[in-house]
Amino acid sequence: MLANPTFWILISFVVFVALFWRRISRMVFGALDRRSERIGTEITESETLLAEARALYDEELKHKAAADREIDAILAEGRRVARRIQDRADRMIAEITGGRVPQTLH
Repeated sequence: MLANPTFWILISFVVFVALFWRRISRMVFGALDRRSERIGTEITESETLLAEARALYDEELKHKAAADREIDAILAEGRRVARRIQDRADRMIAEITGGRVPQTLH
């Protein structure tokens, strides 16, 4: 076993890792900590952006609802005007034809 080179490579690797464990662990864990902090910051920024996006979405929904109400009001007014014009046209036709309204107009 002592003459086996693989055994000595294993022993030297274990000694190397044991000697440099603190330095290696600081580097590895330091890098992981920095990455963790960066990810945490990105998550916080993402949550902030999500909240802003939801607020904008809600605001646009309110604008859309107001626009829909305005459209409905404009359409209702247009229907009322069209009905008044139709009634006026019917009266004018009745006056011209002596009270007989042709069936094709209704």
